[in-house]
Amino acid sequence: RARARWLWPGARAALGDKAQIDWSQGHLDEAARVLDSLPVEGEDPGVANMRSAIRLFQRRYDAVIAELQPLLARSDTTLNGWRPQLAITLGDAQRLAGHAAQARETFQRLAAQIEPNAGKMDDTVQPMMLALAWAHLGKSKQALEQAQRAVALYRGDAIYRPDAESVLAQVQVMTGDHQAAIAGLAHLLQVPGSTTRALLRRDPAWDPLRKDPAFQALLQQTTQTNAHGE
Repeated sequence: RARARWLWPGARAALGDKAQIDWSQGHLDEAARVLDSLPVEGEDPGVANMRSAIRLFQRRYDAVIAELQPLLARSDTTLNGWRPQLAITLGDAQRLAGHAAQARETFQRLAAQIEPNAGKMDDTVQPMMLALAWAHLGKSKQALEQAQRAVALYRGDAIYRPDAESVLAQVQVMTGDHQAAIAGLAHLLQVPGSTTRALLRRDPAWDPLRKDPAFQALLQQTTQTNAHGE
């Protein structure tokens, strides 16, 4: 019955949805167990994206690298729409694991591939990933401009606009504008389907904000609000 579940797309989607809910609530181990019931070989790239995000948040950087490097080496066209996001996650894992040269190569390769689509709005979110790649490469001005361009591009898209705004906040963190990033996160916490307090606590992207009193106050304020059910 377990193998049948792997082969049934509807069941995969249901498991993916459950993992997404567990992940958004900060229950990373539970989310990982859900997806670990699915085989890695030949898996849906959306599942791979979710699995790698969970492992990144668990700080299991070597596991992310071990899975994403061979996956991105595949020529499978079903990966095309997911490659920018997967490459950013790979680069993040390499950087956080201390492999600076490999991370820089990953970000450089990605930036060169997607730069021609800097102003193209589609579901591959390439404009957002380009902003992150440039930020990781130290191109602060270009990264900020591109992140702002992405927000403008997806302004009318209820699904992707929060993602674009989250990327802008990440770029602001990387370029040292913590105040702007925290203000952006405060807004995103009020947007349905966006980030959550649990994710802010676990996401390595916000590590530079951990000791900022404004960030801590934001988390505390959210905790109190949630406790009253508002």
